[in-house]
Amino acid sequence: MEFEIRFESNALFDIEEAIEYYESQQKGLGIRFKTQQKSLKCKNITIT
Repeated sequence: MEFEIRFESNALFDIEEAIEYYESQQKGLGIRFKTQQKSLKCKNITIT
C-alpha cells in the first residue's frame, strides 16, 4: 500500500515538540515515537 503525506512546515515543529514531550514523560518513549514515524512506508512526502 502506498500513501501520500503532505506536511506543513509547522507540523514538523509540532512533531519535534511531541518527541521531546514523550521523552520527558518516559525515557525512550520519544525515541520510540520517532522510530515509528520513520518506519511508515510512504513514497510521496511533501513539505509545504
